[in-house]
Amino acid sequence: MDTQNTSRQLRYLEEVRIPLHRAGFETLPVEGEQLPVLWNGAPLCRITGKGSVFYRREDADTSQAEDALYRVEDIAAKTLEYMTAMEAAPQLKASGLDGDYRILADFGGTVLAGSPSKYGVQFVTWDWDYDRTGVVHGHYFMENYDGAKQDFATRSGLIQKEQLFSPEQLTEIYRCCTDSVNEDFFELTDIVIAGAGLISFSPARLLGLALAVPFWLASRRGRGGMGDAFLIAASGFLLGFLCGVAGLVLALVLYCLFYLAIAALHKIRRQERPPESYPFAPFLAVGFFTAYII
Repeated sequence: MDTQNTSRQLRYLEEVRIPLHRAGFETLPVEGEQLPVLWNGAPLCRITGKGSVFYRREDADTSQAEDALYRVEDIAAKTLEYMTAMEAAPQLKASGLDGDYRILADFGGTVLAGSPSKYGVQFVTWDWDYDRTGVVHGHYFMENYDGAKQDFATRSGLIQKEQLFSPEQLTEIYRCCTDSVNEDFFELTDIVIAGAGLISFSPARLLGLALAVPFWLASRRGRGGMGDAFLIAASGFLLGFLCGVAGLVLALVLYCLFYLAIAALHKIRRQERPPESYPFAPFLAVGFFTAYII
């Protein structure tokens, strides 16, 4: 049993070496069922035969090294997924089909298969013929495992192709949802804040509206929420330009400290990379309120 596990782990390490090289990483010979990975000629991490990734903090102490480490973790996890499936998959038997193909998925008259090769596992989808003795209409994806899975899902009818969104569509959906949440939640608050500025109105307060201009322009480019711009404009009108600047700077500082703390916590726990951004409105509220009471 130990010999079988060792052989399985070594096959995995030899397989994961291929996509790593394809992604621009270097590897050293396997040592103790672990694969050393180099990035830019320097040690980065080690991948075990069970798919775990270990690294020393000093080897991933820059943002570029962290990004490289996340790519290695993604490659290791994806390779472990299909190699585990390949080990347990039955052989595909079809008339006129040569080669060692394993059935990774079979549904709705469509089959997803993988075949080991010196270039790594190669993936393909086929349709069964009418009596399931042969396969036809092959879609070959080479080493593109994600592409083969998506093709199988749509081809077999598990997912309608029209239900899949492109990356551009997903980005636009996210932006619209974020804007909608921000606007719905802060619309009344913005009106109340701006109304408070009318109690002791002076023309100088109008300069505070200028604080929102950069954020409004950023939101137009899809790099921020319109709700943030409205909140900044309302608060700037209430506080005036100088106090508004103080509140905005405090909000930015708090946001940066919060993000650094979360990133450090993820790194200490060796968790996945934190989200690229968090809602900015809570920090704006704290910053402007602090500037108001001071």
